[in-house]
Amino acid sequence: DITENVALIENLEETKRVSDDITKKSAAAKITQANIQTTSNKYKSVAERSSQLFFLMNDLSKIHSYYVYSLQAFTMVFYRGIDLVSTTPQKIVSEQVTATEEEDDTKTENTGEEGKIP
Repeated sequence: DITENVALIENLEETKRVSDDITKKSAAAKITQANIQTTSNKYKSVAERSSQLFFLMNDLSKIHSYYVYSLQAFTMVFYRGIDLVSTTPQKIVSEQVTATEEEDDTKTENTGEEGKIP
C-alpha cells in the first residue's frame, strides 16, 4: 500500500515544499522584473535625447572650431536629465520631454534655415 510507504510520503512532502518555494520566488522575480522594466523605461527617453545631443554637439565643431564641447558638458546634460526623471513624477517628465523635443526640433529647423546656432 502506498500510504504506508513513509519514505515516499516524506519525499513527496519535500517536493511539494520546494515547489511552493519556487512558485513564491517566481512571483517575486516577476514583480522585480516589472519594477526594473518601469525604471528602465523612465530613463530610456533621457538616454535617447542625450545620445542625440551628444552627436549634435559633436557635429557642431564641423561648422566652426568655436563649437567644441568637452565630455564634461555632455555628462552634465545627461546627469541633469537623470535628476529630472528621478525627482519629477513621470507624467510631468513626459510633458517636459515633449515640450523640449518640440523646442529642440524648432531650433534645429531654424539652425538649418539661418545657418547659425540659436
